[in-house]
Amino acid sequence: MDRSIRNIAIAVASVLVVFIIAGALFLLGDSDVALMFAIVGVPAIIVIASVWYIKSVKQRRLEDPATRVKERELRSICRDFVQLRNRMHGIEDTHSITIPESVKEMDTIEGAINESGGRIDPDSQSVDCDQDVIKGVTLFAIRNIAQDLDQTKQRFIDRLYDAAIKNTGDTRAKFETLNDAGYDLRSHISELESLVPPEKDLEEIVSYLDRLKTIAENALRGCVDNAKKLAAYQTGDISAA
Repeated sequence: MDRSIRNIAIAVASVLVVFIIAGALFLLGDSDVALMFAIVGVPAIIVIASVWYIKSVKQRRLEDPATRVKERELRSICRDFVQLRNRMHGIEDTHSITIPESVKEMDTIEGAINESGGRIDPDSQSVDCDQDVIKGVTLFAIRNIAQDLDQTKQRFIDRLYDAAIKNTGDTRAKFETLNDAGYDLRSHISELESLVPPEKDLEEIVSYLDRLKTIAENALRGCVDNAKKLAAYQTGDISAA
């Protein structure tokens, strides 16, 4: 629609230019030249505009009518893919949790995206599409990728939930070991027990992991402080001796 309006505007502007030039020639006294210019110029513009319009119509008919839909959906898939992958990397960096099965599934989906014409820049994370490749891919195939990505995300959430619960158990076991070794971690163990398991929602699980990490860091910091105090005390005894 925008292209058609632009073409019409160009044609109208061209006709106006012809009439302006013809008017200028008429005012300069060359009425015959002005008339000839108008008679020849206007039909010429109409012919050129008609050829241009017919060519554009043929070009649109040659295009796959679903190409724009496929490209739009593929771009959306790429953006969702980048968002999930960045989230996975963030969780790995912050909580040292890597889920190999999900990483493998994401690699498979990225391969399917590339085969369908999607391009994700590894550095800028920008998304681009190859329309020539997209033309040879069905909309059904692209929507299958979207479905696979949704399922991969859900499986990642399930696995991350299991990892979070396991980390809680491992942390409690470490706290109890340190507590038995003479470090008073009863308050931290109590705080750990007060943690309510998250729902199977990505943001809730990440928030739960953040709280778990804070509790663990505070407990270990307390252990280090106690160890320093004990070392200082022992050093003092030795010096006194």
